Amino acid sequence: MSNKMLSTYLELKELALTSSEEQTARLGTTWRLVVYTLRAEFGASELRAMTSADVVAAAVEKGLISEGALDRVLLGSIEVNGDTAKAEVTTADGQASGLALEFTKEFGLWKFNPEPLLYLGDQAFEYAAEQQGLTVDQFVDRTLSTLYGADRLPGLKQPLER
Repeated sequence: MSNKMLSTYLELKELALTSSEEQTARLGTTWRLVVYTLRAEFGASELRAMTSADVVAAAVEKGLISEGALDRVLLGSIEVNGDTAKAEVTTADGQASGLALEFTKEFGLWKFNPEPLLYLGDQAFEYAAEQQGLTVDQFVDRTLSTLYGADRLPGLKQPLER
């Protein structure tokens, strides 16, 4: 995972620890769900002690990030520009999917940068909310209530460190 993505998870960890309900509500839907999930899955002292790599590893272990999500992704054309690259994702029959993955060269190794996928997640959540006749806020609340119970919802909206 790229250093950029590790710093993103460090930021998400800090948001889980400190952001108010109003601050969290201004985040994209994917980031908001990650912040609330970190609050649901970890206590403040446990989360505070974690490095960004620890947060990513714990997220994979708890199934918040799919370890093998990219195992079957097929790449088409690759465009390299210095220490960054974009690779076109193709379908099984070689057709362009309209999605490109980003990579960054760090210390001589190419590392995948999944951060842009977070923004695609926002679009998917917005579409899912619309399909269910919900606002994004209602969709987030329903998702959290389903995962963690409606009784925990108010607490998840509060920072872990007060």
